[in-house]
Amino acid sequence: MEMIISIFSTILTAIGTIITVVQSLKVRKYKQEIQADRIKNALISNIMRSETAKIEARKLKTSANSNYRRGVTEHRVIEAIEIYLNDVKELAIRFSFDELVEKRNEIVELIREFKSDQTEKKYVIGDDIESKLNDLIIFIKVKAYD
Repeated sequence: MEMIISIFSTILTAIGTIITVVQSLKVRKYKQEIQADRIKNALISNIMRSETAKIEARKLKTSANSNYRRGVTEHRVIEAIEIYLNDVKELAIRFSFDELVEKRNEIVELIREFKSDQTEKKYVIGDDIESKLNDLIIFIKVKAYD
């Protein structure tokens, strides 16, 4: 009789273990889905904020008409772009996007160059800032809708 109880207990323990393993696999799957959704939501939110930075970056470009820049305060334009890049940095760190950090850092370096250049050539750097910013936004869009 003790042998039957022991076998029965062993079978119940095995069944309980199997159920626990199956449930933990389901939980892991749900956790991964939730994490993926959080990342997508954060990326989509960032895309919505990117339009402001994109519009501001256009103001730094070279222009055939120098009157285009009349009334533009470069400091405010750069500040708006830097605020967006800080959001990107937070996003990249939070979700461990190394490639996003690299793309952001390229733009930050261009902004440093733009600030230090006092010649008309700085607007060529402005072109590069806009181009790299567009690349960054496209990268984020691809990640968001992947």
